[in-house]
Amino acid sequence: MGTRVRIILYARDETKATTASRAALARIARLDLVCSDYRNDSELTRFVESAGQGMVEIDPDLYQIFLVSQQWATDTGGLFDVTMAPVIQLWRRARRIRELPDPARLATARSLVGIEKLRLTPASSTDARSGKQASRKGTNRTEVPLAALDRPGMRIDLGGIAKGYAAQAAVSEMVRLGVNRTIVAIGGDIVAGEPPPGEAGWRVAVAPLDATAQPSTYLYLRNSAVSTSGDANQSVTIDGVRYSHIVDPRTGRGVIGHHSVTVVSGDGAASDVLATTLSILGPADGLALLARLSSRMPGLAACFDEPAGKTHSPAWTGHLAPPENRTRH
Repeated sequence: MGTRVRIILYARDETKATTASRAALARIARLDLVCSDYRNDSELTRFVESAGQGMVEIDPDLYQIFLVSQQWATDTGGLFDVTMAPVIQLWRRARRIRELPDPARLATARSLVGIEKLRLTPASSTDARSGKQASRKGTNRTEVPLAALDRPGMRIDLGGIAKGYAAQAAVSEMVRLGVNRTIVAIGGDIVAGEPPPGEAGWRVAVAPLDATAQPSTYLYLRNSAVSTSGDANQSVTIDGVRYSHIVDPRTGRGVIGHHSVTVVSGDGAASDVLATTLSILGPADGLALLARLSSRMPGLAACFDEPAGKTHSPAWTGHLAPPENRTRH
């Protein structure tokens, strides 16, 4: 996924700690092999090469991430859309050459976008002994999930969900092995389990808007997740306008202006998705979306950091670490 992973955990003995951490890293490595668009051998790469060719078998993990992505596309009114990859690729090039994308090429790329063009068919059954999808190989195999990209040239970008999803999966793997006092960070996406012994939560620093400044805000996390999205390290200024690497599906353009958004939720994928989505919406519309989602997502909170100042949702202050405990873990 093009980033670094950090795991901290507490266990009764070294053997348990080693077993749990290795299992978590193996789970992340497995999801990297499934989701990465940096790898030519990933399941995602194999799948997008089949665009326009009808339904193909896909890995159960990839199917689940697609399924979650489709639900978030619905919940965000299409602002979170994993099929935006053709447009995002043009903006990656724009940042490199410091020129806006060619309008004709941008129009072509936008014609390939649309979550409705990603079609999914669930597996009809599972391996009764393990509860997992049966292998694709063998004469008596059970069916596996299917998916299709309707048009040739379509691509998928899981950059707004995969890291949070993987961090959550890693924590779940360690909890399954009896290690629940743990925290996993994959880039700017962090998922925490139970806190360290004697602590009320994991103390996590919120990255400031100025990448060269020291953090001034700290959170307490316990069985929750946090993600930060912004343009501190990925932006380009063209003709005096600052464009983020985050692209607005409504316009096909990079989000304009300097900003950072941090989201706390009960799930790593959710905080990852919403940090990206709220970066597109901005404070006013973003807070309205949070208010709609909060009824089914207790503890959901966000803070918008812009040059003019910070704006946060009502639940944000409940996640802040007390001033006397602001020691970074």
